[in-house]
Amino acid sequence: MTKIDKATVAANRETSESSIVPHELYIDGSYKPNTERGGWAFVCVGQTKEGHPLQRGARSGAETDSTHNRMKLKAALEGLLFCKGSGVSHATVVSNSDYLIDGMNGQATVWRNRGWRNKSGLVPNVDLWEELLNISGHISVNWGRSYGDVSGWAAMAKQLAKEQRIDEDLI
Repeated sequence: MTKIDKATVAANRETSESSIVPHELYIDGSYKPNTERGGWAFVCVGQTKEGHPLQRGARSGAETDSTHNRMKLKAALEGLLFCKGSGVSHATVVSNSDYLIDGMNGQATVWRNRGWRNKSGLVPNVDLWEELLNISGHISVNWGRSYGDVSGWAAMAKQLAKEQRIDEDLI
């Protein structure tokens, strides 16, 4: 076997292993009402062969004219797109957002079936809900709450989102 063949085999093994190893996606959003600036972030954590946590990626971004809920949805979407692009086939999204978790555990499908209407009228952030429903059809996703996370990954996502929200030069 040549060096190129060994590298290809190693790359294929890494890709296939990352797709079956469960990944956790810690997400958060941050919002500053008086400026309407928001920040989002995710931290993707996999495992080493020995079962130890391994950060696979972290990203963050910002938007103007936003809301806190929109930033949580954006963080989840960007994180899942990252996972899909990295060959991950299963992820658990960990968030402290009841809006996101309840939505993705069935409520968003109900809203979509009702023409994106809820008891109060039109559902906000339909564009992101549609994308989240679409991407979660291509990757197996569990949606879990992060209250009391002791790993530090959720805190990292929170800090990254907050930094994006307050840094005007990033928007």
